[in-house]
Amino acid sequence: AMRAVLAEMGKEGGDAAAATRPLSKQQESQWTLLASQQANRAHVEKVYVVAGAMTEHAFMARYEAASKLITNHERVLRDVCRADVQKTQLELVRLPGMEKEVNHLMHETASRLLGRRPGQRAERPASTIEGAAWVNAAAYLAGRLHVSEEEMRNTPGFEQ
Repeated sequence: AMRAVLAEMGKEGGDAAAATRPLSKQQESQWTLLASQQANRAHVEKVYVVAGAMTEHAFMARYEAASKLITNHERVLRDVCRADVQKTQLELVRLPGMEKEVNHLMHETASRLLGRRPGQRAERPASTIEGAAWVNAAAYLAGRLHVSEEEMRNTPGFEQ
């Protein structure tokens, strides 16, 4: 489910060793609100609706992916935006200095995974620069996900 929403989000972007900046109070409060919505699973499952790529995925798969992203959003944001040299997955491009834009993408991704109240609209990038950041962050995150047994088997730390 996470890969599907990232692919969908990347299409919307258009053509276009330092620590990451901390999230603003407003950005943190948005994550807090999303976490409180996510905590009421029965309500989310009963009332919220999904669109686009999310219609192809079961509620629990979407809910679990959203929960992981909500819980780990700060770590994921640091991974996408840190400026140090990558040791693995050299084909992936990080986005240092784009914390605000990447955070917006991640929040929207979690929102789409959970679903929305009827009539509530999906957000889109506010500018060409933000759109390019969404495309690149979605590609980076999709490349970092290990979901198949084969991918996990070939990744240090995931041995079974």
